[in-house]
Amino acid sequence: MEIKNADKEYLLGTLIDIEIDNLMDCKNAIDLEMVQQLIEDMQAAPEVVVIGSRASTVLVSYTTYIFNKIGIRTSGFDAADTKTLDNIINIDRSALVIAFGFPRYPKPTIVATRFLKNRGYKIVSITDKKKSPLAELSEYAFRLQANSYGYTDTYTSGILLINLITALIGKIQGTDINRHLREFNETAQQLDFYF
Repeated sequence: MEIKNADKEYLLGTLIDIEIDNLMDCKNAIDLEMVQQLIEDMQAAPEVVVIGSRASTVLVSYTTYIFNKIGIRTSGFDAADTKTLDNIINIDRSALVIAFGFPRYPKPTIVATRFLKNRGYKIVSITDKKKSPLAELSEYAFRLQANSYGYTDTYTSGILLINLITALIGKIQGTDINRHLREFNETAQQLDFYF
């Protein structure tokens, strides 16, 4: 079936408009004092543990990658994966837990987050609503609009928040982050990671 160019352009415009709306809401919704608190909590913790499942696994993967890249020891768990069960007892008791969850709020994320909360871990959630099951389990919650088209998922607001945190940590750490990034790139080259 051939799709008309006008229909393709309309769909492209619709998708862009939805993401722009998410980002504009994000610009107004992100509490910069809460961002500062999260950065302080991250720096005080021996490690950061990021959990999420289903569509949020993309955010877990990116957050784990970018935080480790700048020197924040970070582990990521897909709450539906057995490695969470295998490793959950090995998480340092003073680790900071960041939980991602958006509608329809996958149960494995809620169960893993509740389990960690009941054992005294500090939980910060990145979710969409005040009444989100994750927000109720958290010390504090970032509420980001996550509208998408039909059966697609959106990551723009979550990645924007993570990039903001990463950039601010870079400003705080200054030359230390440059040294760490240089070591990261040297390690990648020594391991022949890049083509």
